[in-house]
Amino acid sequence: MDLGLEGARARVAGAGPGLGRSCGLALAAAGAVVAGVDIDGDRARAVAAEIRATSGEAIALDADLRSWADAQRAVDAAVEAVGPVDVVVDVIGEIRWGRWSTSATMSRSNSPLPCCSGTEHITAAWRPPR
Repeated sequence: MDLGLEGARARVAGAGPGLGRSCGLALAAAGAVVAGVDIDGDRARAVAAEIRATSGEAIALDADLRSWADAQRAVDAAVEAVGPVDVVVDVIGEIRWGRWSTSATMSRSNSPLPCCSGTEHITAAWRPPR
């Protein structure tokens, strides 16, 4: 199925293992260039390497998206590397027993950081699915 993503630029927050990894791989398989962001840079780099191993294009960025400064730095680096963003995927957080998870902290504070940071770089033109 052609999703119309050939050449699109995607920023995936939470691009480490799990759902973020799956989203990054699927976007790359559909032809998108992926800028994967994760709080653990090694996880982001592993997913980017996996994408490149399958002839996809990807960069890895490490950032703590609970911080406006870190989020903006990651967005700026992604835009510099791949250009304005067409697709934004935010799947941050994890479950850890015995303490607050990133997801719970983000939810409790109603943090807009992952999705809202960098919106000035999102491509203005909407493209309908083909």
